Amino acid sequence: MKNIFLSALLLCFGISLSYGQASTNQYRSTDKVPKVIYADLKDRNFLNIEVLGKQYSSESMLTLITDSIETVEVNKEKQVIKIGLTAHYKPEFITLSDLRKNYTNVKSDRIIFQIENKIIQADPNTTFVDISNIMTISVSPVKFVSDLEDLYMLTLRVHNERNMKDLNTIWIR
Repeated sequence: MKNIFLSALLLCFGISLSYGQASTNQYRSTDKVPKVIYADLKDRNFLNIEVLGKQYSSESMLTLITDSIETVEVNKEKQVIKIGLTAHYKPEFITLSDLRKNYTNVKSDRIIFQIENKIIQADPNTTFVDISNIMTISVSPVKFVSDLEDLYMLTLRVHNERNMKDLNTIWIR
């Protein structure tokens, strides 16, 4: 009886492990064909950030002045990263949708937002950025998608030394 119970328990445990885990060895150096991974962007589980007592999506952190961040604490109960700022830094948050309306002449709602090199895959109506730290807004029509005439890429670059150097570099061909 004990052997049957132990066998059943081990069988259930083994089955639960095989269903609950994915293989971490997805690609080997000997593979000749790329692996295709279909990811559902809605399944992303990022922590929100809390700045000055208000919660924002994690994308908002990309536009904060990094030198003005004093403390970073993780609150597991609220599932939020609490960011403490210096006294002189007061970010001016604006949604990506309002940024498009107030700072560009793009009338289309078909927009891909990018902050630095990260494409923003969140709702532009609820994603906030610190407009006081945005250095440039580049507006580019996306022409390689033939059936969409009104698709644009808005790329935001923040104030930092690297971006200042890149912007002030003169290229001679």
